[in-house]
Amino acid sequence: PDATVLVDADGRIGFANAAARALIAAGIGVHDRDGRLGLDGTRPQDELARRIREACLGRPVHLPARGDTMSVTLPGRQLPLSLTVVPALSRLDAPAHWAVVTLRDLDRPAPTAAAGPLRSLFALTRAEAAVAVSVAAGRSVAEIAGERGIATSTARSQLAAVFRKTGTTR
Repeated sequence: PDATVLVDADGRIGFANAAARALIAAGIGVHDRDGRLGLDGTRPQDELARRIREACLGRPVHLPARGDTMSVTLPGRQLPLSLTVVPALSRLDAPAHWAVVTLRDLDRPAPTAAAGPLRSLFALTRAEAAVAVSVAAGRSVAEIAGERGIATSTARSQLAAVFRKTGTTR
């Protein structure tokens, strides 16, 4: 659901998913100029370009495993735009040459996962799927328990089952 763009070291767009194309078309500070991904403003643009270059060079010292995330404040918006830049590695011992840029508009709510597909994909019970959807929406275990009218320990057990069945460790 996030806007995702594959770029080379110069920021040239190799691929942009539908969410990225829509975000660029919205004109809220992210643009495609001459086929290059960019941000409005000199400072954010320079910082994005630096992060993309480092990711394309595969510099793990500057790019932790979780990615290199930056926040961009845009005029007329309550919340910033969150950008994460990670190397697109084909082999772990070779430079990436490409970077994946994920953009999240924090002013827009994240899409809610559907419980039905989760149930069928991971053999979850109805209760486990409901807990998984609530966690994906950002709710805490205590909030989930309160909303569902169950004990916190029950919500934790259901979440543990979701983790086990989906192979999630963190």
